[in-house]
Amino acid sequence: MLATKLRVLRAERGLSLQDAEKLTGVTRETLGDLERGRRRPYAQTLAKIAHGYGVGLEELLEEQEEEGKAGAPQDTQDTGRPEDYLDKDEPLLFAQ
Repeated sequence: MLATKLRVLRAERGLSLQDAEKLTGVTRETLGDLERGRRRPYAQTLAKIAHGYGVGLEELLEEQEEEGKAGAPQDTQDTGRPEDYLDKDEPLLFAQ
């Protein structure tokens, strides 16, 4: 689940939301909402987070091994599929 992945990546780096905001250029309010699964990110937001955390965009979107196994809880809001996170009307731009 994307929310969990974002929370784990930030924790692994020992970052507060304020630190993560400075590193990624994404507001701490948005980061917090994403980590709680309250918001679905735009492609540009995901690109900023991936760049700030030093990971590939595909790593953010890949499903964890445990997801999808029999008996594992499924979150109907967060499927981990890239197409579910991209706004079809927004151009996919990756700024450096």
